[in-house]
Amino acid sequence: MNMDTRLDCMETMEVKGKNVDYKVTNVGPVIGGEGFLFVSENTTFLLDNGFAFCAEQMVENIRKVLGDRKLDYILLTHSHYDHLSGTPYITRAYPDVKVVANDHTANVIVRDGAKKVMRRMNEAARETYDGNEYEDLTDMLRVDIVVKDDDVVDLGDFRFKVCGFPGHTKCSIGFYSEEERLLLSCETLGVYIGDDKLASQYLVGYQMSIDSIDRALALDIDRMLIPHTGLAEGERCKSLLRSSKDLAIEGAKEIVYGHREGRSDEELLAILKEKYYTSYVRSLQPEAAFDLNAGYMISMLVNELADDPNF
Repeated sequence: MNMDTRLDCMETMEVKGKNVDYKVTNVGPVIGGEGFLFVSENTTFLLDNGFAFCAEQMVENIRKVLGDRKLDYILLTHSHYDHLSGTPYITRAYPDVKVVANDHTANVIVRDGAKKVMRRMNEAARETYDGNEYEDLTDMLRVDIVVKDDDVVDLGDFRFKVCGFPGHTKCSIGFYSEEERLLLSCETLGVYIGDDKLASQYLVGYQMSIDSIDRALALDIDRMLIPHTGLAEGERCKSLLRSSKDLAIEGAKEIVYGHREGRSDEELLAILKEKYYTSYVRSLQPEAAFDLNAGYMISMLVNELADDPNF
């Protein structure tokens, strides 16, 4: 049985929910720059929105799905450029849309240093994908509704509790609808790597990532939106989260124990690559991008755990 639930560009999944029926479409024009558009009878919202260089195409994809309907909300899971750089292109096309993010993300996007990094990373992404020249709208990034952990966001057909899931970044959040038993996840909880497994993208903290996964496991979930992938359903949601926790623990032990044994950074990178850079991931993520994130992960794990006598 094929358990890959990836939604390709403009592919739609129809959901008969507990209280509301809705459709989810990946409107991201390129792999790695996904945005998931939710459409129900009375509500439309977009979860994350990818890169700047292809954001105009995302706007066109949104228009193809919505037609004459307006876009009501944009929900942002964290402050990384590949999840929010499309925001100003979408707000220009839909001026009345409300952008929802936590206070950390709202503070990051107004910093000159952060905007400089976003511009540089978006240009690197454009070159990677052989994209066209594009208009830089970084200075138009905005957040309209600033939320914090445990706040409830009422979107109409959906009511979401904001769940802090730090670990990938300190600002990573998810959105949980108790009524729909629906979790809009983030990269702390894991990205799909094939073989029906998630791998937590824990870049800033190991224990906080484990705690975040445990928090998600405690929720009553029937559906889960996996970053860069699509919807998982039923018991598979908890199975995937457990796989993410198991891999996070295994990976941390191999890196920390390897460091204590005197393994080089190159050898530690090879360990992570063997575990996480699967054929599925290889088909979606350039090796250089994987190596960069893996380097951050190794440094974090060594700094946090190498001198911990209990680990």
